[in-house]
Amino acid sequence: MAKIGYGQTKQQLLYMVKTILDHDGRKTPFKDNLPGKDWLYAFMKRHPEISTALHRNLVRNARVISWQKIKWWFEDFAKYLTENYEEGIDILKDASRIYNADESGFPQDPKSGKILAAKGSKIVYSTCSADKSQLTVLACMSATAHYLPPMLVFPGERFRYNPLEGFTEAVLGRTKTGWMDSELFYTWVRDHFITAIQD
Repeated sequence: MAKIGYGQTKQQLLYMVKTILDHDGRKTPFKDNLPGKDWLYAFMKRHPEISTALHRNLVRNARVISWQKIKWWFEDFAKYLTENYEEGIDILKDASRIYNADESGFPQDPKSGKILAAKGSKIVYSTCSADKSQLTVLACMSATAHYLPPMLVFPGERFRYNPLEGFTEAVLGRTKTGWMDSELFYTWVRDHFITAIQD
């Protein structure tokens, strides 16, 4: 499960065993078929190939990216430039015209603890839902180190205070959940990105 981005906690393992026992109908010494700490300790001892690991949350959409999809995106982009601009693909030879924007989310209520994974796993990802509220930071910089003020996206659509008070080098964004959406991204491109790269 950890290998495919659905790492399970010890608690989830216990409830999985309970589900199996409830379905099976066998009599067990466990109250309501839910094993306790002693069973879990014995299970971990019987399976030394499993250990606990700290995990990083990964939004479901981010899991579906593949090398092939990235390759196709760049091929489509090169075709678009060639067909629509006189300079074609040569436009990319000017590093000042290459920007990268990326967003990072900071959950308001992060899932804490460890998950079960193969022993020795360095980084383990656990898929999380994209519907919980969070604070999102959108950062953007050019290949020549032209850095734009970050956009901080707060959950909630109205504020009685300015959440960016004292942080004038940032841009305020608001969505219901604090997640970036297409409407807010369009606003950022139109009102902040394009004005910042006018020259």
